[in-house]
Amino acid sequence: GTQRQARSDMSQHAVTQRASGRATQQGGSQAGGSQAGGSQAFKGVEVSAATVQMATRALAVQHDNILRDMVGVFKTLQEVACTLCDVNEADQVQKLRVDFEDLSKLQHEITMHKAALTEGLISSYQPDCMEQTDFHHQLTTELNLRLQDSPFDPASCPLLRTFDVETGISGEGAGEDDDVVVEGNSFLVNDKCPLTMKNVLELVEAVEDAHGYVYEKAAIVQHVTRSRGQAKCPSAGTSHFVTLAELQPSRRVKREQRRIQLQGGAGGAGGPGTARTQQVFEVDDL
Repeated sequence: GTQRQARSDMSQHAVTQRASGRATQQGGSQAGGSQAGGSQAFKGVEVSAATVQMATRALAVQHDNILRDMVGVFKTLQEVACTLCDVNEADQVQKLRVDFEDLSKLQHEITMHKAALTEGLISSYQPDCMEQTDFHHQLTTELNLRLQDSPFDPASCPLLRTFDVETGISGEGAGEDDDVVVEGNSFLVNDKCPLTMKNVLELVEAVEDAHGYVYEKAAIVQHVTRSRGQAKCPSAGTSHFVTLAELQPSRRVKREQRRIQLQGGAGGAGGPGTARTQQVFEVDDL
């Protein structure tokens, strides 16, 4: 009788195990773990490795969406900062830079959090029917390790460097640079694009070469391309050559164009460049 009872208990246990395995594969056993199901008991729910990977990838997509939206926020903040700089609101620009730095740090943390999810949690997670997994603890630990190895460094942040270049200020001393007053367009080497003959302040996309000569981007790119990547400067009396690699957006022209627009000088009598007899540029622009 004892043997028959033992065989009955074993048979019932086997049936229970098979039922538990089937429930796990369907994503829902509330009972104890089943190793046959290859899953991990967590908060009363069997979580398979495949389920964790799928959920992690979905979270990674959300991180990507957030990071993509932040690009537009950075661009807007930088444009506002440039406008404030143009109207000599240096104190406001400095306050905005503090916010810009905080946002840059947040972007770095989100990037690290995504890496902790996709590179840390997915690769290290192993289902264990004997012990529950504390996903929050694992993810927090992985994130802290990554932040320790790669902390946010404002000095090496490319977004902050771009912000400082575009606004013409430094991170530590915004508003401390002296202004220099110059006449006409003397802040530039040439007043007109030598290819289109347009005033530099009328250019759609002004770029400068390594010697400070300003051109309409489309025109100089075409000019250099025709000469197989290197062309003699088209300005009269020059002897240097221009390459595509050295061309950079002309911040000085761009800022002066914004300054004129803000003061209602665009399209006024005399055309661009005559709305003011004096133009103000910061030292690092000259």
